[in-house]
Amino acid sequence: MKDMHNDNDPQFRRDVTMYRQLACSWIAREREARRTQLHIGAAQYSGDPLPRAFPFGHFTMTETIRWQDGVRRHNHQATLVFRGLPNVTNGTGWAPFVWQLYSGKQSTCVDRILVHNTRVGEVILGHVELDARLFFDPEPLLSWDADFVLESMMQSLSQGRQLRVSSRIEEGFPRNVQVFEIRTFDNGLLRELGRRYIHKRVCSACHRALPPTGPQQCLYH
Repeated sequence: MKDMHNDNDPQFRRDVTMYRQLACSWIAREREARRTQLHIGAAQYSGDPLPRAFPFGHFTMTETIRWQDGVRRHNHQATLVFRGLPNVTNGTGWAPFVWQLYSGKQSTCVDRILVHNTRVGEVILGHVELDARLFFDPEPLLSWDADFVLESMMQSLSQGRQLRVSSRIEEGFPRNVQVFEIRTFDNGLLRELGRRYIHKRVCSACHRALPPTGPQQCLYH
């Protein structure tokens, strides 16, 4: 599967940009449907807009998008796939929660005949990771819920960047400060979410400052 920035072909990039815009609209509708459900009460709302395992279990959601090009007037359609990969601990480190939204099967209707189209193929349109140590914090500063996941995926789609939700430690005395952030995979800061004082805790291997939850080793060990 291709990532979001591995092709310099102008038409390919235009197609991927359009896919991201349509995907962002889809997630926005799902988010609004969920808010409506919470507002009026589940008993009055017919059908849950999100899978039962959403957002921290293993789930898959699909949506078919359709459009018509402006030159040949061909009708196109494609499938968008939104999936969640649950956290799995790995030795002394903790694997993150991962959510991906990517393009699936595509087809074009030419002279009323549906033709399979692989011009774009399977491309990762949006990608969000959440450090599992934040999720399992017994005294969380922030709420890691369905709305946060949907909002973060919309940010990934609109920015065209893969995002990581994590924290960093600013060392101080007598306590450290834990800073919660959303960053791109190339370490660009997208947004600071909050900060708090925490007790000092260090990696047993390299003495790097650690958050209050998780193994006694940093993610490098």
